[in-house]
Amino acid sequence: VIGNPPYVRVQGLKSNYENEAKLYEAKYESATGNYDIYALFLEMSFHMLKPNGKLSYILPHKFLISDFGSGLRGFLAENRAVESLLHFGSEMVFEDASTYTCIITLSHDNKKLNFKSIKPKDIFNYFEYDTINYEKLGTEKWNLSNNDISKVLEKINQQPLKVKDIFAKIFQGIKTSGDPIYLLLQTHQGLYSKALDKIVEIEQGLLKPLVKGEDISRYANLQNRYFVIFPYLLENGKAKPMSETYIQENFPNGYTYLKRNEEFLRGREKGKMNKEGWFLYIYPKSLTEYQKTKILLQELSFKSNFTYDNVGMCHAGQYSMVKKENIKEDDKFFLTLLNSSLMWFFIQNTSTEFRGGYFAYQTKYIEPFPLPKLKNLDEQKPFIEKADKMLSLNKSLQETKQNFFNELKLEKLTKKLQNFKELEFDEFVKEYTKAKKLKFADKLAERNFKQEWQAIFENDKILTCRLKDEITKTDKEIDTMVYKLYNLTEDEIRIVEGK
Repeated sequence: VIGNPPYVRVQGLKSNYENEAKLYEAKYESATGNYDIYALFLEMSFHMLKPNGKLSYILPHKFLISDFGSGLRGFLAENRAVESLLHFGSEMVFEDASTYTCIITLSHDNKKLNFKSIKPKDIFNYFEYDTINYEKLGTEKWNLSNNDISKVLEKINQQPLKVKDIFAKIFQGIKTSGDPIYLLLQTHQGLYSKALDKIVEIEQGLLKPLVKGEDISRYANLQNRYFVIFPYLLENGKAKPMSETYIQENFPNGYTYLKRNEEFLRGREKGKMNKEGWFLYIYPKSLTEYQKTKILLQELSFKSNFTYDNVGMCHAGQYSMVKKENIKEDDKFFLTLLNSSLMWFFIQNTSTEFRGGYFAYQTKYIEPFPLPKLKNLDEQKPFIEKADKMLSLNKSLQETKQNFFNELKLEKLTKKLQNFKELEFDEFVKEYTKAKKLKFADKLAERNFKQEWQAIFENDKILTCRLKDEITKTDKEIDTMVYKLYNLTEDEIRIVEGK
């Protein structure tokens, strides 16, 4: 039997067929959490399979590591039902659907599971399966990695601590359900409101600095391009909602702005906020944590993108990590481990993959990362020094690039100009004059333009390249220190680095 079962999440099922959903949950082992109906198809199809029969389905591979897949994983493991699984990672099979899939083949009485991470176009070429014994499979996540990778994962998992032992909270950023209103972009003219499409004036006391995903990168010097309206008072470790009267009396400009958007704010999520406090966030979570020293990271990332925040930035989406109060090690020590190639290796083999080779850095994928226990605090000093160096180098790089961008005086930079260090001077001239819509009156004007810009371009390009080279060098030095901390051999390092 070959098939492609329907992909329907239980939330959609319950909203239209509540009784059927209850029946499924009572009848099928696979109906756990926010399950997808394809899990039920897989379970039922196996029950219908003859003793010598085989069944192949193409379906999303998310069940392998997601919470909702625990029931299906348990069923398949208990029945030793999976003969083979071809994992396509972030490769797209269906042109009209953004679904990340695998081909799973079921049969009876399998002693081991054969699996392979492979591109769809390569399945008709010769390849050898990797294998895993069913004794290692159950309801927990199925991290199907080749034997060499599995051995390295097993070794680093021998470390005595996990991220969850060190960090009290790993939390997602502010969710306002009205970002065009709450998020205000800094411009030369003032604060720009997307909701009103105009510059607005709002008192600083009602605002907090905010960064978005594109502002967060490895060891980045955080600079907020936005402010967020923050209608809460932080007192004694708690976030107290401001009253409407308080805002009106203390922040009259801010109150006028909110009143102009009142209809939308009250109507958020089907009128959920049509009540007193209509200007507050729908999900006011972790509001007291933003002011703390913390580590920020991108939620969906290619390689690890963690940085250090000691100024109390708010953030839209993305994640923050706040240490437990009893942990004596410095945030910057952990920052080097989280930004290391070892962390990227761990995420690639335990997290969910998305298009372009990006991986999810969410709480459930970060918390299990193994961490060593230092014999004494002096052991962290070389790591902190490297983190400080990386933060300083990246700050210098950001400032150098920003100074060059300021010289260009463009409202919006093209991608080529953003990556000006990749351009030759003539290529830069062509791109810049195009973006600026400049036309030279004659050859003399063109020559004068080039003379004016060549020194600026060449100097900033050289400085940018030097800083990038030093960052790359320091990054590799940190990796070497991390490998030593985890007692990895040369062979294991080559596996981690994909060599």
